[in-house]
Amino acid sequence: MVSRRTERMVTKTALWAGIVLLGVLLLLLLKGTWSVYGKMQEAAALRSEAAQTYEELSIRKAQLEAVLGDLGTPRGVEREIRSKFPLVKPGEEEYVFLEDEQIPHVSQDQKSAWGWFSSIFR
Repeated sequence: MVSRRTERMVTKTALWAGIVLLGVLLLLLLKGTWSVYGKMQEAAALRSEAAQTYEELSIRKAQLEAVLGDLGTPRGVEREIRSKFPLVKPGEEEYVFLEDEQIPHVSQDQKSAWGWFSSIFR
């Protein structure tokens, strides 16, 4: 026969072992839940990024379709060719507009030849 003291000690040990086992299981459950939560947050961020990219690409597609539709007409083809190559039809005049940096400036020697008249003709 087993004494009462031994029974209590076995019961107490089993109770503590059960509590420790439940604690370990709870920690594993919390770790798994936290991992799923992190993956869910990452998936939500990727989804919003994909939605934004989709919107940008939809806008770009509409722009490209408009350009493509414009290139389907003779006037659109002519506009595109004229923008890429310096072509002029017979009888047309070509005007070239220069930026301020591209305009040749008069040197000091040329100004002195005209004297004070050069300040009038600037």
